[in-house]
Formats: sequence, structure tokens, C-alpha cells
Amino acid sequence: MQLTKKFLIDHDACDEGLLFFVNNNLTSFPLDNIHNIIGELNFFKEWLFNIVNENDRYDGNGNLIYYKTNEGFETIKKYENNKLTYIKNEYEEIEYYFKYDDNGNEIYSKKNNIEIFKSYNNDNKLTKYKNSNGDLFTYQYENNKLIALIEQSNNANRKIIYEYDCNDNLITKKDDDNITTYIYDSNNILIEEYNSCSKNTITYEPNNLEVHKNNSGIITSKYQTNMFGNVIYSYRHLNNTIFEHYYKYDTNQNLISFEKYSDSKLTHSIKHISKYYSDGQLKQYKSLIIPFYEK
Repeated sequence: MQLTKKFLIDHDACDEGLLFFVNNNLTSFPLDNIHNIIGELNFFKEWLFNIVNENDRYDGNGNLIYYKTNEGFETIKKYENNKLTYIKNEYEEIEYYFKYDDNGNEIYSKKNNIEIFKSYNNDNKLTKYKNSNGDLFTYQYENNKLIALIEQSNNANRKIIYEYDCNDNLITKKDDDNITTYIYDSNNILIEEYNSCSKNTITYEPNNLEVHKNNSGIITSKYQTNMFGNVIYSYRHLNNTIFEHYYKYDTNQNLISFEKYSDSKLTHSIKHISKYYSDGQLKQYKSLIIPFYEK
């Protein structure tokens, strides 16, 4: 089976917002200065304290509009054209608002007083992202490939340039004076990346395991995907701490559980419950966050 062309471009200090190219498509974005991941509020839409019980209510389209946790905390959801537009979560004492463009792209989200504004091009690719702090990220494309990321914020003003070869492989990332170069084998598989500060080699082991090592041969990251290209395991060695993520999916490749470990101690555990119509369309989607504990 051909390996998915996936490699890490950037990550934040908390090892949360990963920026990946998968088959030359930008699939996730880094966190900004106040740790609001682009699409963070999408994350909160479903990953709320949502425990299954008999008090759940749904609208005529099967959308969950009300539920109460076993502790008695209520959550209310509202929709327009089957798009989630409002959440009031009693447990977190938070209200969320969402707006969309005609193509269904989320262009506005609000969490209490934190607002996020987004714009998209005709290909539905994100072109601008602005948060309540005034931090502005601008994304420029050419032939559907990201060629520039411009950040204008209180803490940084920078422009990152991405360059590709004739096979559409990313070959350089220029971030001010720091240039990262990516080397591929004859099958267009990434095998090395380096800049003035470090050098990483990438190897591909059985069972779709991708391993990154630094100059000293120390493993800095590992990523394992299933046959559908979804990540089932990730490993990061960052600031003398080892972060490990485990993901499980149902037969439709919907995420059903997630666990995060820090130095072998479980810090996050999230389980999802999904129900589908006979045609495979998602009918109900719920999440259960298990309290933090040490293992």
C-alpha cells in the first residue's frame, strides 16, 4: 500500500496545533498567540461535557438541541439550515455563536467575548483568519497550493513562503531568515528536512509508521496511520517531555476515541458516540470527556 504523503510543517509550544500537508493539501493550522486554534470553536462544538442520558432532545432533522449531564448541567443548541449557530453550555458557563457563508464555511465564531473571523476563496480555502486580539493570518495560494502565510500580531510580524518542485512536493519553507529544506526519494516520499538549527531524517517502517530523528539519532516524533490515512498514533518529544496521542475510528472512519499521554500519564480521554441513518449519513454525534487522571 502506498504511504500517505504526510509531514509535519509546524507545531506550537503546547504540541496541540499541528500544521500538516497530506497529499499536498494543508489539513490543519497552528495555534495563534492566545492558543485559539483555527477552528478551535469547531472543536468545542462537539467536545463538550456531553454525557448520554434520556433527557436528550432533537429537532426534526435529527440535530441534538438539548441535553443534560448526569450532574444536572444543561446544554442548549440551535441550528439554521442544519448548521449549528448557537451553544449555551451551563457547565462551562459559556455561550458560542457561529455564522457561515453560502458554501457552508464557518466565517464567524464567538466564545463569550472571544471572536474569530474567517474568509475563504472560491475554492473554499481559508484566506484570512482574525481573532479578538487583532492577530491576523493571511493565506495565499497558487494552483490550489499554499504559497505564503502572513502573520500580523502583537508578538510577531512575519511572512512564511512555501515553494514546491515540479511534482508538487514542498521543498522549502522560508520563515524570515530561517529556511527549512525538504528532501524526497525517487518515489516523492519525504526522507529528510533541515535548517540552520537542526536536521531531521524520516524513515518509514512497517504498519504505516513514520519516524523522525534529529542529528543525534534521537526520535523527535512518530506518526502512524491506518489504511485510510487517518492518524491512529502520534509521538512528540518536546522540551524534555514525551507526548503521545492515540486515536480510534469506527467503520466509517469517524473518530470515536482519543487519548493523550504526557510522559506515560494519561491527561485527556475523550470518547465519541455516533449514530447513523441507513444511508450512512450522521444522525447523532456525542462526546464524553473522562476526567483527568494518572495511570
